[in-house]
Amino acid sequence: MVYDLNQAKVIVALDSDLLGSDPNAVQYSRQYANHRDPSGDWVNRLYVAESQYSVTGTAADFRLAIQASQVEYLLKMIENAIDAGTVHPDKEEDKTFEKLDTVEKIDRLVQCIASDLLSNKGEAVLAVGSHHSLAAQVAAVRINSKLGNIGKTVKIYENPEDITPVKGIKLDDFVYDAGKYNRLWILAPNPIATVAGDVDLRGALKQIPEVVYLSHYDDETGHHSNWTVDRKSTRLNSSHLV
Repeated sequence: MVYDLNQAKVIVALDSDLLGSDPNAVQYSRQYANHRDPSGDWVNRLYVAESQYSVTGTAADFRLAIQASQVEYLLKMIENAIDAGTVHPDKEEDKTFEKLDTVEKIDRLVQCIASDLLSNKGEAVLAVGSHHSLAAQVAAVRINSKLGNIGKTVKIYENPEDITPVKGIKLDDFVYDAGKYNRLWILAPNPIATVAGDVDLRGALKQIPEVVYLSHYDDETGHHSNWTVDRKSTRLNSSHLV
């Protein structure tokens, strides 16, 4: 399942670090940033409920700390609210969010999320962390389906190779054809130290004019790279990967 955040006016991430640890975080970050400019046609809204701080949580318009065990319960409440079909208008509440107890906070969050999702059918995304149960994953798909997001902001592929036209390559084949490449980005942690001994990755890197290594450390792989970029202080987007 892949999301198109470029088309999503409302994004709900439940213990799902879309902009940080997700395998598609580079693409999602770029898409998300495309609609954060107040002078643009529209600005997206990001809700996050998570069990620990994440990159996505720090970027959220609204974040609520929950226990991981509460995610399925939260999904059920959101689905029930969507089934009810009630859109609550924006209004000034008598009791501010900080003064609510835990149950009241979740109730208000569900009310806001459901209203925003119902107001943006086909232009929203609800994501749940991949580490959660199958029941939680199915609930997320079901909610996105009810909202008309499937095929628009939420794409489901049977074959992972259908996700992108870029084909994978075996490491042995890459090493053999290394001289064909002009630039290489290395995101894996220190592959020179972890690769099998019979794979001449060092020799392959010497044949590539520009090697950029994203890492916390200047290790063996960094020694054989032209550039080592500090992973802690750098956020890449898709415009860098050309």
